[in-house]
Amino acid sequence: MTEKSSIKIMRGKGIVKVVLYTKPGCPLCERTEGILLLLSGLVEIDLEYIDISSDYSLFQKYQYDIPVLFVNGEEIARHRMNREKFLNLIRSIKV
Repeated sequence: MTEKSSIKIMRGKGIVKVVLYTKPGCPLCERTEGILLLLSGLVEIDLEYIDISSDYSLFQKYQYDIPVLFVNGEEIARHRMNREKFLNLIRSIKV
């Protein structure tokens, strides 16, 4: 995972809020982050990383389910992210 807790990738009007719940040393989280960064060249997103290991309640909630991906406050994926589903969802959102 990158050192940044939030990355804003803005290429025009309307930014979609994407939150990735993650923790250090999580291979699936790193894979999901890589996909999000690649897809950010195609869609506008405000990507925030939340490290569940720094918050006990989040750790209890998600410890066996990370990565967890939210788009505009709605959970869209756990464990693995489907690229096409993500792209279609982001493109369909009118901000």
